[in-house]
Amino acid sequence: MEASALRTGAPIPRTGRLTEAEIADTRRSCLTGPAEAVAGHVAAYGEAAGGRLHLVARNYLPGMSAAGQVELLERVAREVVPLLG
Repeated sequence: MEASALRTGAPIPRTGRLTEAEIADTRRSCLTGPAEAVAGHVAAYGEAAGGRLHLVARNYLPGMSAAGQVELLERVAREVVPLLG
């Protein structure tokens, strides 16, 4: 996280719509699905970490609007976080 916060240089360029390969790669590397499924994955990571886990929701996808990012974070806070206890 620290390296990311201190990164300098040009922002990541917007490329428009994702290719099918990019969509598949994103689905493999991100927690997606209904709130219950996402919470289940987060809980499993927490168990693997010995019960100590800090959740950082990153919701930027190329082409996603700022309003879409805000809406997604609000849904995580409203639908996923309460399921984590």
